[in-house]
Parts: sequence; structure tokens; C-alpha cells
Amino acid sequence: MAALAFYLAPTLDPESAADTGFRDADVPHRLRLLADGYGLSHADRALLPATVVRYNEVSRAFVLDRVERGDPVFTRDLERLGGMARWDRRRDWLIEREPLFLRALTE
Repeated sequence: MAALAFYLAPTLDPESAADTGFRDADVPHRLRLLADGYGLSHADRALLPATVVRYNEVSRAFVLDRVERGDPVFTRDLERLGGMARWDRRRDWLIEREPLFLRALTE
């Protein structure tokens, strides 16, 4: 579910979302719709924001590993999308917004 939220909410910081069709997306509302649609329990909803933060870290580490191994596709896309700074910015934004996401999911 964290991967689905990561990609479909999507959980993009405003700078990263600026050049996408999700510029003005109401991420807390979209997370709520996703949780409602999948019938997540209250306990699962309470875990989702932190799990999305963790998924971001796992994804970041995967991309970094591919780049360090010299994978040309990952290297090109990482540079094209703003480098590791984009991943770090997204992490910081997710952590900052975690309480807001939690309220949207559980209240």
C-alpha cells in the first residue's frame, strides 16, 4: 500500500510536483481516498504515513545503488529529475507532513 500511495497520491514535494500534472494535488485527501477505497483498518491507516516515509528511503537506496553500479538508465533519470537532492527534499517533506497525513487518514 505504501508504494501505491507513493506513486498515486502522489507523495511529491511541491517543487517536484511543479512540473507534473499533480501540481495542486490535495495529497492528504488523495491518501484518504486511497485508504477508503482499499478498506484500510484504522490501525493500517495509522501506519501508512510512516510506511510511505520508509518506502521513500528504500526507493532512494535502490536508486543510489543502481547509480553507483553504473546503470545508465538510473544515472540519466536521476540527473534529469534533480539528483539525490530531490529524494532528500521528498523525504523531508514527507516527514514534515506526516502528522497532516495521519489526521487525514484517521479522523
